[in-house]
Amino acid sequence: MNGELAKEAGVAITKTADGQLRYEIQNSNGETNAINTISTAKGESYQLRLPDGTLVWLNAGSSLTYTAALNDHGLRKVKLNGEGYFQVAKDKAHPFIVETFNQEIEVLGTHFNVSAYHDEPLIKTTLLEGMVRLNKNEVLKPGEQAINNLGKISVEKVDVTEAVAWKNGKFVFNDESLESIMRKLSRWYDLTIIFKDQNMRNQKFWATITRQDKLSRILQSLEKTNMVKFQLQQRTVTISNPDH
Repeated sequence: MNGELAKEAGVAITKTADGQLRYEIQNSNGETNAINTISTAKGESYQLRLPDGTLVWLNAGSSLTYTAALNDHGLRKVKLNGEGYFQVAKDKAHPFIVETFNQEIEVLGTHFNVSAYHDEPLIKTTLLEGMVRLNKNEVLKPGEQAINNLGKISVEKVDVTEAVAWKNGKFVFNDESLESIMRKLSRWYDLTIIFKDQNMRNQKFWATITRQDKLSRILQSLEKTNMVKFQLQQRTVTISNPDH
């Protein structure tokens, strides 16, 4: 069933035709400095519309914290934990700021993706359109990705479709380590991952998979490479070398 599902605390919750939950965050008549947090569990992704019209897609296992008025001394400021895709409403008088645990992104009007999970070794900011400034210093151009490694930022040209594949309902793994792949799968399918063979962590794979696929089917497709073996018991995946 589509349409409005709930409306409470200044948030209207609706379900889109494709089954995605959409949160419409409205200005509250109450305390404008109240701190609100929208969180996604494992296996969930939400689309949010902030009071200024900015659209945010939250990936699984993520949270967005903001003030009810979305105004902090003239700045539109939010805090992200996890991964989000931002389509920022233009407002030159009020810059848009995204804070993560080790980075600040300043925006005027743009489309970009930020992956800043605490269990990931790197923060990745990928720009699709417009301009962003990281930590009041590094400026990104469309098609570039900034990689933040413990505060040290490097910039490279990337295929942006890979960075935002999750928003479009896909996993895209391009020469990606099995350890990184399993972190992403564990957030979506709510898994515990055990590496029986630690050398398998750095094994690289290429794959494009829909996030609607059954986990067993995804693991079977990776096993067909004859490079890895999985054992799935309930929500625990044990990984071993097929040659051992």
